[in-house]
Amino acid sequence: MNAPSPRRLDPCPCGSGRRYKDCHGSLGAQPAAPEPASFTEALALRSRGDSRAALARIEAGLRNLPGSAPLHNLRGLLLQDLMELDQAAAAFDAALGIAPQLVEAHVNRGLLLLLRGDYARGFDEYAWRTRAPGYADYANFPFGMPRWEGETLSGRSILVHAEQGQGDTIQFARFLAPLARDGATIDFFCHPPLASLLARVEGVRRATSELRERPAHDYHASILDVAQAHLRVAGAARWLGPYLDALPARLDRFGDLAAAPGPRIGIAWKGSPLHGNDRNRSLARDAARRLVSGGATFVNLQIGEAPLEASMLDVAPRIRDWDDTAAILARLDLLVTVDTAVAHLAGAMGRRVLLLLPFSPDWRWGTEGDTTAWYPDMRLVRQPRAGDWLPAIESAIARYPA
Repeated sequence: MNAPSPRRLDPCPCGSGRRYKDCHGSLGAQPAAPEPASFTEALALRSRGDSRAALARIEAGLRNLPGSAPLHNLRGLLLQDLMELDQAAAAFDAALGIAPQLVEAHVNRGLLLLLRGDYARGFDEYAWRTRAPGYADYANFPFGMPRWEGETLSGRSILVHAEQGQGDTIQFARFLAPLARDGATIDFFCHPPLASLLARVEGVRRATSELRERPAHDYHASILDVAQAHLRVAGAARWLGPYLDALPARLDRFGDLAAAPGPRIGIAWKGSPLHGNDRNRSLARDAARRLVSGGATFVNLQIGEAPLEASMLDVAPRIRDWDDTAAILARLDLLVTVDTAVAHLAGAMGRRVLLLLPFSPDWRWGTEGDTTAWYPDMRLVRQPRAGDWLPAIESAIARYPA
């Protein structure tokens, strides 16, 4: 039976047009019922980067409507923006005390637990994302087979499919090899730009972005299901060794980069503008220009953007796909980047990375420290205050290779 394949895996199935993890998958989903002006005004203030003023507006609203679960939930998000994590947890608990079935509050509490490294409870709560409107259709169509719930896969086949952004998919692809070693036959349904790259992950029989026939596997699972199953057992992230590499033929395309004097430092200062937190995680051009400092060969990796300085080597117009990006990363001595997919690719290849993180980081980077169990050759450079990139940039420059 023929089954149409989604054009992209990024959009949320609810039809909002936003990426899943930026809609029902994580922050700020709108409640089903209309909320008071304080809710709308706080969302607007937050979108402009003023979480402190947004929090004051929400707290004023709660004085009038103390029983509003969505207001408590948004208060929790704002407190997390400010890294007041104990209070954020209490706000999510308050929301769920009022509305125990509020999906957004469960998801946000789960993300907070994950940020704190509590993977067992965090993934249990984050699993509530599957109750968001439209998720069942997204997760099950066009697979038509049981969803894997941890059953033994020895001698069985499984279709693993991407669920969220390309960076998430790259990061969690590491967990496919252990499944294959346990005897599973794995096919991977992923974003079109990633198919060639991920076909080379150990244990993957085939990676594709098209399903021309309805699959006949024993199970299907999202890549987050696979990660969750592994992390629940392991209890923490750990490095399993490099699992992606560059194609030798692609390395030849960037011989000029290999010939450039070292150290060669690649710069990526922006993520996708569709990301819900992009205003916080990406650098303005003037701030990013400060990264071009010293006598290194700086390499522009920012597709669609002119080099920050005329002295930079501009390879961005030559990037056709992720295999080209992998070949460039293999030629670099260091990647300096904001929290976007290229960081995960470099990490998965075992390359050196300086990752610039906003004050309130994504859950996978934890709350403190400059190392990460996800990638041993990555160093985290954290904003000391919300919106203040200068100290982080200066700290990154101090770590450049001589």
